[in-house]
Amino acid sequence: MITDLLEKRGFTLRKKTADEYSSPCPFCGGEDRFCIWPEKNRAQCIRGCGWKGDDIQLLRDFEHMTFQEAAAAVGRGNNSGSEKARPTMKTDWNSGKLIAQWDYVDEAEKPLYRVMRYEFPDGSKEYPTIPFNGNGELAKGKEAMKGIRRVLYRLPDIAKYGTSPVWICEGEKCADLLHSLDMQPATCNPGGAGKWPKLDREHKISEPLKDRIVYILPDNDEPGRRHAEEVAQALYGKAKEVKILELPGLPEKGDICDFHKAHGMDETIQTLIDLPDKTPAWKPPRNFFSADDLLATSFEHKPSIIGAGIMPHGSHILIAGETGIGKSLLRMELSLHLLMGWDWLGFKVPMARKVGIFQFENSEVMEQTRLKRMCQGLGIEKLPAGRLVYADRKNRINLSLKGERTRLLELVKESEAEVILYDCLSNIHAAKENDNQQMREVLDSLTDVNIKAGTSCIVIHHFGKPGEGMQENRYRTRGASSIMDWGVTSMGFIVKPHETKTLRQLEFYKVRDGKKPKPILLEQDENFLLSIADEGTLCSPVRVREILKGMGGEAERQKVLIEAIMKQVNCSGRSAATYIRRAVEMKEIKEVNPGNGRPKSYVLS
Repeated sequence: MITDLLEKRGFTLRKKTADEYSSPCPFCGGEDRFCIWPEKNRAQCIRGCGWKGDDIQLLRDFEHMTFQEAAAAVGRGNNSGSEKARPTMKTDWNSGKLIAQWDYVDEAEKPLYRVMRYEFPDGSKEYPTIPFNGNGELAKGKEAMKGIRRVLYRLPDIAKYGTSPVWICEGEKCADLLHSLDMQPATCNPGGAGKWPKLDREHKISEPLKDRIVYILPDNDEPGRRHAEEVAQALYGKAKEVKILELPGLPEKGDICDFHKAHGMDETIQTLIDLPDKTPAWKPPRNFFSADDLLATSFEHKPSIIGAGIMPHGSHILIAGETGIGKSLLRMELSLHLLMGWDWLGFKVPMARKVGIFQFENSEVMEQTRLKRMCQGLGIEKLPAGRLVYADRKNRINLSLKGERTRLLELVKESEAEVILYDCLSNIHAAKENDNQQMREVLDSLTDVNIKAGTSCIVIHHFGKPGEGMQENRYRTRGASSIMDWGVTSMGFIVKPHETKTLRQLEFYKVRDGKKPKPILLEQDENFLLSIADEGTLCSPVRVREILKGMGGEAERQKVLIEAIMKQVNCSGRSAATYIRRAVEMKEIKEVNPGNGRPKSYVLS
């Protein structure tokens, strides 16, 4: 079993779930990222080098055995139950094509080992590392690399160009390119991303960079960014200065070689000359900071997304409502106001924003129809180019999975949007909505995306099923209490019944950064657009008369009529009393005041 092989080689296994264990990765050394599934006899490095396989593959890669040797070692010489042998460098070198090779040498330029790149007919790649023997020839045997010192690529150049900044990239090909552009010394560690910490512990590969200025050029993907942070962390306090340089416009998984191919030699050189001056020195994240530091910090003022404390820059708000009442229409109209920089329902929108929408329910045809109608109603002949973007509905997100949270961050960064709208919450997770802990993890991942991508977000959510009795709308937000608690601002969008008009009300349950506004009554027009409606529209004097008529034409006490109006109109008691007063003034009903402390009653006029 794969668990036995790992434990015999000194790896401590930690139980995570009933059928999953974890340990340090035998290949990249990453802590708690190597997952083992004993029942499946398989393992995988999830967040590091990406190795995966069964017990046979582990022996082939860790002990440099051939497939036949590994199969025999685990008692499966006939390969029964194991995965098919892959054409790797450890089984059949002749099946691959040698693409490139790089020699690593020590300070005196004595050859230590060679890294080769092979490509195979199935599209896979292998990077075997083979040491030189004492005669300068490549050694053979599965234990050949045992005891061989690992060093940085182009190690002698680091001392040769003793006053120049050292450039670190992820692979030998990129280091050679930098060398050809006269950005010297240029280097990398053997093995690529994720290997620096283990190599530094065992072979002190950071030592040659002591007191040097170091520039790190990460590949544009999560492993590349993590590798850059690991290198910077290892060199912090040892090197004179460390900077992580972000090449502009790199494609996903791109590196300096891709940048050079896209922009040419002259622009690449100029970019590399300019970037260090534009990039601050790297510092490790602080776990604590003092009140003195906080008071002395000058923060850049960033205009709110929506004024009056409704949506400060970098915040997250929640809008919940009943099913089928037009939450998606509200979301679209709000998006248009944000991207145009137009005030919304009387609230100031200080500046135009690029908006990104993640919605997975409505078809593209439906979104197009609504968008056209709204633009027509708002007088928008043409939207600002590229300022409103939709995530492809095939890119569904499940934030219950940790890997998906990283993918969402990458998608949000790719959108280059300033405000992200998620419609709706239930479409981006698979957690139990009544579980406070699970939902808090999901929502906190949206907060993390805001922090890392510099965005603000709006989440559309549902009310739960109506319960018995008069339940306050704020407590109808579906699921755990942590959902409504999460929003910096939390709102409810509800129906207001009317005979001829489409009325809605926007209620504010929490505004953490401002004064809570009163509920706003809204009327929807033929273009799906909302406008603030007169409170009198909700219950006209004629409707008060109809309600009283339905009660038999008489209400013996004002309280009885108020309760009837509240029930039918879904309004407050104060509003109901106002509607009664207006109906009396318009002579639709008659108020009977017998005096002597006896209650008022109402009859039809």
